[in-house]
Amino acid sequence: MDIDPVRIDAAHEQIGRHKLSRRKPRLIVSDTFGDAELNGQQFDFMWASQILYYFDDEKMDRLLKMIRTRPKGGGTFLGTPLPRIITSFVTRSTRANMCGTRSSR
Repeated sequence: MDIDPVRIDAAHEQIGRHKLSRRKPRLIVSDTFGDAELNGQQFDFMWASQILYYFDDEKMDRLLKMIRTRPKGGGTFLGTPLPRIITSFVTRSTRANMCGTRSSR
């Protein structure tokens, strides 16, 4: 998932280059962290690589809400560490989810 369609196009190229099409990856352009596109779907594993520090407070709040609802029971969210100024606002349970611990759902 990305907000930028150019990045999704690049991901499609990488999928083809590495012959991963048979795995049927779903790539989504969204500026709402998939709220409209995913229809409440949950996941075993979610990964946010080197993007978390780009979000303003509003986007970070929306991301943290998504992290609390998208993992299936026992699901995992992994993400790049946040700058110190933002982590001071993150709750202990959300911080645990962001560090790759298991969801309690």
